[in-house]
Amino acid sequence: MVDRVAVPAAPALSKEMEAHAMRRKLSSRVERDRITSGDYGTEPGSGPQGKFYLSGPLGTRLCVVASDARDWDECGLPEPRWEHVSVSTERRCPTWKEMEFVRDCFFEPDETVLQFSVPRAAHLNHHPYCLHLWRPIGIEIPMPPPITVAPKDAEEARRCGY
Repeated sequence: MVDRVAVPAAPALSKEMEAHAMRRKLSSRVERDRITSGDYGTEPGSGPQGKFYLSGPLGTRLCVVASDARDWDECGLPEPRWEHVSVSTERRCPTWKEMEFVRDCFFEPDETVLQFSVPRAAHLNHHPYCLHLWRPIGIEIPMPPPITVAPKDAEEARRCGY
């Protein structure tokens, strides 16, 4: 585990990172729940980096670890850089409502964020009740046509075989 991480309150980001950054300023509610010492502890105002214990929309305590990829090079990770948020609870996996709550805390509404279901051989699990949100920096994530997700009406569904 990592002890307290020295993170500047206002990190200097490249233009590419700034143009594709997670929420740079977190809400006062999220900041209030920032962990400032110990594993993944960060200074108040450090942006979307560090550990947080949030009270979720269903009343469950959510453990959130966020990274805006500012330490990507230091960790020796390959490009592209990825923004990442992990969300866990003590007794169960987070619900969709809880994941969307955390998504709204750390990402802008117009950003596309991913959850992966990786090949079984690549599956890693360090916590039985943890899910992740990911977003590559500087890469537009392709989206399926909206009609394949939810046809507008019965005629469109019939025409498209849904």
